[in-house]
Amino acid sequence: MIKSLNSFLSQMFAQKSAAPEERKQGLNLVAAALMIEVARADFREDVVENERIFELLKQAFSLSPEETEMLMEQAGEEVDESVSLYEFTRLINDRLDQQEKRLVIRLMWQVAFADSDLHRYEEHVIRKVAELIYLPTAELLRLRHEVEEQSRASQ
Repeated sequence: MIKSLNSFLSQMFAQKSAAPEERKQGLNLVAAALMIEVARADFREDVVENERIFELLKQAFSLSPEETEMLMEQAGEEVDESVSLYEFTRLINDRLDQQEKRLVIRLMWQVAFADSDLHRYEEHVIRKVAELIYLPTAELLRLRHEVEEQSRASQ
C-alpha cells in the first residue's frame, strides 16, 4: 500500500505532465491524510474532529459530500499504511508552492482546534510537518494564531 501511495501521489503531483485536476486530487489526498494524522495524534477517536475534517475538505476543495467521504476513506487507509510523516511531506515539499503549504498547515490547525482542546501531540504533528516542508516558524505561529482566534470567535 505504501508503494501504491508513493506511486499514486507521484503521478498526481507530476509537475509538468499531470492535468490540473490530477494535481488537485493529489493535494486533496495529502491534505486529508495529514488532517487525519492530527486527529489521531491524541489517540482518541473524536467525532467533532472527524466532522470538522469532512467540512473542511468539502469547503476547501469544493467537493461533494460523496467525494469528500471517498477522499476521507482513501486518506484514512493511506494513514493506516504509512510509516512516517515523511511519505507525505516529501511530496508536499517537492511539489507544492508556499501558498499550498500554508493551506495544508492551516487545515491541520483547524482540525487541532476543532474540539477546543489542543493536545500537545496534535501540536507536535503540525510542528513536525511544518519543519519537514520548510515552513518558517513565524508563519507556523501566525497561522496558529489566526485559526485559534477564529475558533474562539465561533464558540
